[in-house]
Amino acid sequence: TILSKGHMIEGVSGKKGGYRLNRKPEEYRVGDILRLTEGTLAPVSCLREDQEPCEKSDSCCTLPIWKGLADLIDKYFDEIVQTASEMIQIPSLSGKEKEMAEYTIKKMHALGYDEVIVDEFGSVTGVMRGTGGGKSIMFNCHLDVVDEGPHENWKYPPFSGAVAEGAIWGRGASDTKGTFAIQLYIPYILKQEQMMTKGDIYVVGVIHEESSGFGAMKMAAGGFKTDYAVMGEATENDLAIACRGRVGIEVVITGRSCHASIPHEGINPFEFLGPFLLALKDYRVSENPVYGSSLI
Repeated sequence: TILSKGHMIEGVSGKKGGYRLNRKPEEYRVGDILRLTEGTLAPVSCLREDQEPCEKSDSCCTLPIWKGLADLIDKYFDEIVQTASEMIQIPSLSGKEKEMAEYTIKKMHALGYDEVIVDEFGSVTGVMRGTGGGKSIMFNCHLDVVDEGPHENWKYPPFSGAVAEGAIWGRGASDTKGTFAIQLYIPYILKQEQMMTKGDIYVVGVIHEESSGFGAMKMAAGGFKTDYAVMGEATENDLAIACRGRVGIEVVITGRSCHASIPHEGINPFEFLGPFLLALKDYRVSENPVYGSSLI
Protein backbone atom coordinates (compact mmCIF):
# COMPACT_ATOMS: atom_id res chain seq x y z
CA THR A 1 0.00 0.00 0.00
CA ILE A 2 1.35 3.43 -0.91
CA LEU A 3 0.82 5.98 1.84
CA SER A 4 1.41 9.68 2.18
CA LYS A 5 3.39 11.19 5.05
CA GLY A 6 1.19 11.40 8.13
CA HIS A 7 -1.44 8.99 6.86
CA MET A 8 -2.07 5.27 7.05
CA ILE A 9 -4.72 2.71 6.26
CA GLU A 10 -6.33 1.28 9.40
CA GLY A 11 -5.01 -2.22 9.87
CA VAL A 12 -1.76 -1.37 8.12
CA SER A 13 1.21 -0.36 10.29
CA GLY A 14 1.98 3.33 10.27
CA LYS A 15 2.83 6.19 12.59
CA LYS A 16 0.32 8.98 12.20
CA GLY A 17 -3.34 9.24 11.34
CA GLY A 18 -5.14 7.04 8.89
CA TYR A 19 -8.28 6.13 7.01
CA ARG A 20 -11.26 4.68 8.77
CA LEU A 21 -12.65 2.15 6.34
CA ASN A 22 -16.39 1.60 6.03
CA ARG A 23 -15.74 -2.07 5.35
CA LYS A 24 -13.31 -4.57 6.77
CA PRO A 25 -9.80 -4.08 5.33
CA GLU A 26 -9.78 -7.58 3.87
CA GLU A 27 -12.88 -6.71 1.82
CA TYR A 28 -10.94 -4.11 -0.17
CA ARG A 29 -8.82 -4.89 -3.17
CA VAL A 30 -5.51 -3.11 -3.62
CA GLY A 31 -7.03 -1.15 -6.47
CA ASP A 32 -9.75 0.15 -4.17
CA ILE A 33 -7.19 1.54 -1.78
CA LEU A 34 -5.19 3.19 -4.54
CA ARG A 35 -8.28 4.83 -5.97
CA LEU A 36 -8.80 6.58 -2.65
CA THR A 37 -5.73 8.69 -3.41
CA GLU A 38 -7.31 10.35 -6.44
CA GLY A 39 -9.07 12.96 -4.32
CA THR A 40 -12.38 11.18 -3.80
CA LEU A 41 -12.59 9.85 -0.25
CA ALA A 42 -16.24 8.80 -0.28
CA PRO A 43 -15.56 5.22 0.90
CA VAL A 44 -13.59 6.37 3.96
CA SER A 45 -13.23 9.06 6.57
CA CYS A 46 -9.82 10.72 6.63
CA LEU A 47 -8.49 10.97 10.18
CA ARG A 48 -5.59 12.72 11.83
CA GLU A 49 -3.63 11.47 14.79
CA ASP A 50 -6.17 12.96 17.18
CA GLN A 51 -8.92 10.88 15.50
CA GLU A 52 -10.81 14.01 14.41
CA PRO A 53 -11.94 14.16 10.79
CA CYS A 54 -9.49 15.97 8.53
CA GLU A 55 -10.87 19.33 7.33
CA LYS A 56 -10.00 18.28 3.77
CA SER A 57 -11.51 14.81 4.04
CA ASP A 58 -13.88 15.34 1.12
CA SER A 59 -11.37 16.80 -1.29
CA CYS A 60 -7.76 16.25 -0.31
CA CYS A 61 -5.32 14.24 -2.34
CA THR A 62 -3.66 12.20 0.36
CA LEU A 63 -0.60 11.26 -1.61
CA PRO A 64 1.50 14.27 -2.67
CA ILE A 65 3.57 12.25 -5.12
CA TRP A 66 0.35 10.87 -6.63
CA LYS A 67 -0.93 14.40 -7.16
CA GLY A 68 2.30 15.29 -8.92
CA LEU A 69 1.97 12.28 -11.18
CA ALA A 70 -1.70 13.05 -11.78
CA ASP A 71 -0.74 16.54 -12.97
CA LEU A 72 1.77 15.00 -15.37
CA ILE A 73 -0.90 12.65 -16.69
CA ASP A 74 -3.06 15.67 -17.50
CA LYS A 75 -0.12 17.33 -19.24
CA TYR A 76 0.49 14.39 -21.59
CA PHE A 77 -3.03 12.97 -21.65
CA ASP A 78 -4.01 14.07 -25.15
CA GLU A 79 -0.78 12.72 -26.67
CA ILE A 80 -1.30 9.33 -25.04
CA VAL A 81 -4.93 9.14 -26.16
CA GLN A 82 -3.93 10.03 -29.72
CA THR A 83 -1.23 7.35 -29.69
CA ALA A 84 -3.66 4.71 -28.46
CA SER A 85 -6.18 5.73 -31.13
CA GLU A 86 -3.55 5.50 -33.87
CA MET A 87 -2.50 2.04 -32.66
CA ILE A 88 -6.07 0.78 -32.70
CA GLN A 89 -6.41 1.93 -36.31
CA ILE A 90 -3.72 -0.60 -37.26
CA PRO A 91 -5.14 -4.14 -37.71
CA SER A 92 -2.57 -6.48 -36.16
CA LEU A 93 -3.82 -10.03 -35.86
CA SER A 94 -1.33 -12.58 -34.56
CA GLY A 95 1.27 -13.16 -37.26
CA LYS A 96 0.41 -9.86 -38.94
CA GLU A 97 2.00 -7.40 -36.52
CA LYS A 98 4.51 -5.85 -38.94
CA GLU A 99 2.74 -2.49 -39.37
CA MET A 100 2.13 -2.23 -35.63
CA ALA A 101 5.80 -3.00 -34.96
CA GLU A 102 6.88 -0.33 -37.45
CA TYR A 103 4.60 2.20 -35.75
CA THR A 104 6.08 1.29 -32.38
CA ILE A 105 9.65 1.68 -33.63
CA LYS A 106 8.88 5.08 -35.12
CA LYS A 107 7.15 6.23 -31.94
CA MET A 108 10.02 5.11 -29.71
CA HIS A 109 12.50 7.03 -31.85
CA ALA A 110 10.27 10.11 -31.74
CA LEU A 111 10.10 9.91 -27.93
CA GLY A 112 13.86 9.79 -27.66
CA TYR A 113 14.49 6.24 -26.55
CA ASP A 114 18.19 5.53 -26.21
CA GLU A 115 17.92 2.23 -28.05
CA VAL A 116 15.27 0.42 -30.08
CA ILE A 117 15.75 -3.28 -30.78
CA VAL A 118 13.74 -5.61 -33.02
CA ASP A 119 14.45 -9.30 -32.49
CA GLU A 120 14.45 -11.91 -35.25
CA PHE A 121 10.79 -12.71 -34.63
CA GLY A 122 9.49 -9.14 -34.74
CA SER A 123 9.07 -8.20 -31.08
CA VAL A 124 10.13 -4.61 -30.32
CA THR A 125 12.09 -3.42 -27.28
CA GLY A 126 12.76 0.21 -26.45
CA VAL A 127 15.34 1.14 -23.83
CA MET A 128 15.56 4.38 -21.84
CA ARG A 129 18.75 4.43 -19.80
CA GLY A 130 18.47 5.34 -16.15
CA THR A 131 20.72 7.70 -14.26
CA GLY A 132 22.78 4.76 -13.02
CA GLY A 133 23.00 2.37 -10.11
CA GLY A 134 19.39 1.22 -9.98
CA LYS A 135 17.42 -1.89 -10.86
CA SER A 136 15.85 -2.36 -14.27
CA ILE A 137 12.14 -2.64 -15.02
CA MET A 138 10.23 -3.87 -18.05
CA PHE A 139 6.81 -2.64 -19.16
CA ASN A 140 5.34 -5.31 -21.43
CA CYS A 141 2.37 -5.40 -23.79
CA HIS A 142 1.62 -7.30 -26.98
CA LEU A 143 1.36 -5.95 -30.50
CA ASP A 144 -1.29 -8.38 -31.72
CA VAL A 145 -5.05 -8.48 -31.25
CA VAL A 146 -7.73 -11.12 -31.67
CA ASP A 147 -10.11 -11.17 -34.63
CA GLU A 148 -12.62 -8.33 -34.56
CA GLY A 149 -15.62 -10.44 -35.57
CA PRO A 150 -18.61 -9.02 -37.48
CA HIS A 151 -18.21 -5.26 -37.85
CA GLU A 152 -21.95 -4.69 -37.53
CA ASN A 153 -21.73 -5.81 -33.89
CA TRP A 154 -19.52 -2.84 -33.02
CA LYS A 155 -20.95 0.47 -31.84
CA TYR A 156 -17.98 2.15 -33.51
CA PRO A 157 -15.91 0.48 -36.27
CA PRO A 158 -13.35 -1.88 -34.70
CA PHE A 159 -10.36 -0.18 -36.32
CA SER A 160 -11.62 3.38 -36.04
CA GLY A 161 -9.84 4.22 -32.79
CA ALA A 162 -12.81 6.50 -32.15
CA VAL A 163 -12.57 8.75 -29.11
CA ALA A 164 -16.17 9.15 -27.96
CA GLU A 165 -18.31 8.99 -24.84
CA GLY A 166 -15.27 9.30 -22.61
CA ALA A 167 -13.55 6.22 -24.05
CA ILE A 168 -11.38 4.98 -26.89
CA TRP A 169 -13.21 2.43 -29.05
CA GLY A 170 -11.84 -0.40 -31.13
CA ARG A 171 -10.21 -3.82 -31.18
CA GLY A 172 -7.29 -3.83 -28.77
CA ALA A 173 -8.36 -0.74 -26.81
CA SER A 174 -8.00 -2.65 -23.55
CA ASP A 175 -6.07 -5.68 -24.78
CA THR A 176 -3.54 -4.12 -24.91
CA LYS A 177 -2.99 -1.07 -27.11
CA GLY A 178 -4.48 1.39 -24.65
CA THR A 179 -2.04 0.25 -21.99
CA PHE A 180 0.83 0.08 -24.45
CA ALA A 181 0.35 3.74 -25.35
CA ILE A 182 0.71 4.61 -21.67
CA GLN A 183 3.75 2.39 -21.27
CA LEU A 184 5.48 4.00 -24.25
CA TYR A 185 5.18 7.39 -22.58
CA ILE A 186 6.28 6.38 -19.06
CA PRO A 187 10.07 6.66 -19.59
CA TYR A 188 9.62 9.64 -21.90
CA ILE A 189 7.63 11.58 -19.28
CA LEU A 190 10.04 10.67 -16.49
CA LYS A 191 12.98 11.87 -18.56
CA GLN A 192 11.23 15.05 -19.71
CA GLU A 193 10.28 15.94 -16.14
CA GLN A 194 13.72 15.20 -14.67
CA MET A 195 12.31 12.25 -12.73
CA MET A 196 14.12 9.43 -14.49
CA THR A 197 14.77 6.31 -12.48
CA LYS A 198 18.26 5.11 -11.57
CA GLY A 199 17.67 1.83 -13.37
CA ASP A 200 17.04 1.31 -17.06
CA ILE A 201 13.45 1.13 -18.32
CA TYR A 202 12.55 -1.38 -21.02
CA VAL A 203 9.27 -1.06 -22.91
CA VAL A 204 8.49 -4.24 -24.84
CA GLY A 205 5.86 -5.02 -27.46
CA VAL A 206 5.80 -8.75 -28.17
CA ILE A 207 4.26 -10.62 -31.07
CA HIS A 208 1.91 -13.61 -31.11
CA GLU A 209 0.64 -13.23 -27.54
CA GLU A 210 -2.97 -13.96 -28.39
CA SER A 211 -2.31 -17.20 -30.23
CA SER A 212 0.58 -18.74 -28.34
CA GLY A 213 2.67 -16.36 -26.25
CA PHE A 214 5.38 -17.05 -28.83
CA GLY A 215 7.07 -13.64 -28.74
CA ALA A 216 7.53 -13.54 -24.97
CA MET A 217 8.62 -17.18 -24.85
CA LYS A 218 11.33 -16.56 -27.42
CA MET A 219 12.58 -13.50 -25.54
CA ALA A 220 12.73 -15.46 -22.29
CA ALA A 221 14.46 -18.39 -24.00
CA GLY A 222 17.03 -15.95 -25.35
CA GLY A 223 17.89 -14.83 -21.82
CA PHE A 224 16.11 -11.46 -21.71
CA LYS A 225 15.43 -10.51 -18.10
CA THR A 226 14.89 -7.41 -15.98
CA ASP A 227 14.75 -7.01 -12.22
CA TYR A 228 11.06 -6.10 -12.29
CA ALA A 229 8.25 -6.38 -14.83
CA VAL A 230 4.81 -4.83 -15.23
CA MET A 231 2.40 -6.43 -17.67
CA GLY A 232 -0.22 -4.34 -19.40
CA GLU A 233 -3.05 -6.89 -19.45
CA ALA A 234 -6.51 -5.66 -18.47
CA THR A 235 -7.33 -6.28 -14.79
CA GLU A 236 -10.20 -3.82 -14.24
CA ASN A 237 -7.61 -1.46 -12.69
CA ASP A 238 -6.79 -3.96 -9.96
CA LEU A 239 -3.19 -4.92 -9.21
CA ALA A 240 -2.51 -8.54 -10.14
CA ILE A 241 0.74 -9.90 -8.74
CA ALA A 242 1.15 -12.86 -11.09
CA CYS A 243 -0.64 -15.10 -13.57
CA ARG A 244 -1.23 -18.84 -13.68
CA GLY A 245 0.46 -19.31 -17.03
CA ARG A 246 -0.66 -21.73 -19.70
CA VAL A 247 0.11 -25.26 -20.76
CA GLY A 248 -0.87 -26.65 -24.16
CA ILE A 249 -1.44 -30.40 -24.31
CA GLU A 250 -1.81 -32.25 -27.60
CA VAL A 251 -3.92 -35.40 -27.42
CA VAL A 252 -3.44 -37.91 -30.23
CA ILE A 253 -6.07 -40.60 -30.73
CA THR A 254 -4.99 -43.37 -33.06
CA GLY A 255 -7.64 -45.35 -34.91
CA ARG A 256 -7.50 -48.13 -37.44
CA SER A 257 -9.15 -47.93 -40.83
CA CYS A 258 -11.32 -50.70 -42.21
CA HIS A 259 -13.99 -51.34 -44.82
CA ALA A 260 -17.49 -50.28 -43.91
CA SER A 261 -18.69 -53.87 -44.25
CA ILE A 262 -16.35 -55.04 -41.44
CA PRO A 263 -16.38 -52.24 -38.85
CA HIS A 264 -15.47 -54.70 -36.07
CA GLU A 265 -11.95 -54.90 -37.52
CA GLY A 266 -11.40 -51.17 -37.26
CA ILE A 267 -11.00 -48.70 -34.42
CA ASN A 268 -13.12 -45.56 -34.54
CA PRO A 269 -11.23 -42.78 -32.70
CA PHE A 270 -14.43 -40.81 -32.18
CA GLU A 271 -15.75 -43.53 -29.91
CA PHE A 272 -12.92 -42.60 -27.56
CA LEU A 273 -13.05 -38.85 -28.18
CA GLY A 274 -16.64 -38.44 -26.98
CA PRO A 275 -16.17 -39.98 -23.52
CA PHE A 276 -12.78 -38.24 -23.22
CA LEU A 277 -14.28 -34.79 -23.72
CA LEU A 278 -17.10 -35.52 -21.27
CA ALA A 279 -14.61 -36.75 -18.66
CA LEU A 280 -12.73 -33.42 -18.79
CA LYS A 281 -15.66 -31.79 -16.98
CA ASP A 282 -14.99 -33.94 -13.93
CA TYR A 283 -11.21 -33.71 -14.03
CA ARG A 284 -9.93 -32.39 -10.72
CA VAL A 285 -7.67 -29.40 -11.30
CA SER A 286 -5.18 -27.93 -8.87
CA GLU A 287 -5.90 -24.89 -6.73
CA ASN A 288 -3.65 -22.27 -5.20
CA PRO A 289 -4.46 -19.63 -2.55
CA VAL A 290 -2.78 -16.93 -4.65
CA TYR A 291 -3.47 -17.98 -8.24
CA GLY A 292 -6.89 -19.56 -7.73
CA SER A 293 -8.10 -22.62 -9.59
CA SER A 294 -6.68 -23.96 -12.83
CA LEU A 295 -8.94 -23.97 -15.87
CA ILE A 296 -9.35 -26.42 -18.72
